Amino acid sequence: ADPIVVGDISTRSGGHLEGHKSHMGGLDADIGLYWGEGKMYMAGFREVSPQNLDAHSNWLLIRAMLATGDVERILLDQKLINAVRRHAIDSGDLTVSEANRIFWRSSDPRVWSQDGVVHHIEGHKHHMHVRVKCPE
Repeated sequence: ADPIVVGDISTRSGGHLEGHKSHMGGLDADIGLYWGEGKMYMAGFREVSPQNLDAHSNWLLIRAMLATGDVERILLDQKLINAVRRHAIDSGDLTVSEANRIFWRSSDPRVWSQDGVVHHIEGHKHHMHVRVKCPE
């Protein structure tokens, strides 16, 4: 797959970053999405649909980030989450129970819990927002 594209993290000295509600202290980063067969739009971000999302490469990236133990939250559009979750289960990497702990959703599909790591947020069809845990 192509190298990952990292977008906004924070301003050099921290504080408000135009166009973001977070990204104030270096714990948040916008990361591009793989589409096609391991392609990443190298000139920035491009909107990806569930049909052209490379669920396999995005799952490998998410899995690698989760394996560090340092990721607090990953935000992504729900339709893309569904595609990655389905791939992780269908490939045998995750059981449904394991997938439910990572891609958390309450019994009401419109309401998300604070548990789990990968959550839906509007406006994230062209990148995932990753927040790392604040070191002590």
